[in-house]
Amino acid sequence: MPDGLSLLQKTLLSDYLAYVHGQLGQLISSARQQLPETGEQTLEAARENPPEMRMGWSNWQQLIQLEIQLARQLKKLADPED
Repeated sequence: MPDGLSLLQKTLLSDYLAYVHGQLGQLISSARQQLPETGEQTLEAARENPPEMRMGWSNWQQLIQLEIQLARQLKKLADPED
């Protein structure tokens, strides 16, 4: 954490980061692995042709919303007068 923050600021920042961590964890755990067309599951085959990760549309939208919320909060922190 940055130096010079008050206890309240540290608490708020910590809570916010915990929220972001939780949201990202939920989204990452919702992703599903899809094997390449070959269907091979060996480690060597995975290195040459790695599986794709997919997630549901609602989870994708949730991830986009999280990014928008982070951008807004970062802007507020950088320019609190706006």
